[in-house]
Amino acid sequence: LVVIIDYVFGGKDWAFVIAIPIILILSNIIMLILTILKSKRYNIYAIYQSIIFAFAVISNILILIVFREKNMILNWISLVFSLFNLNVVLIVNGRTMVNEWKRRFHV
Repeated sequence: LVVIIDYVFGGKDWAFVIAIPIILILSNIIMLILTILKSKRYNIYAIYQSIIFAFAVISNILILIVFREKNMILNWISLVFSLFNLNVVLIVNGRTMVNEWKRRFHV
């Protein structure tokens, strides 16, 4: 949605440089709060955390490749925060997350 809004209003690339990293940071903060508050029932959120991490890595790599000359500090912050959040989740609920992956993906 923010990419479409950016394109409609002139395409200054603020969606890629500012909006997407902020959305990723906020989603990681929400997942971290849910992990801490509902650690017993984390299996509901395990797949969402995996999707957020995958989206953060893929989008940040693509953004860093395309927009090399722009200031990418928010992209680096969102990537580091995604890695930090995944590590915290794996430390707190690692076994639950692996079991949920196995259950959902039939591994």
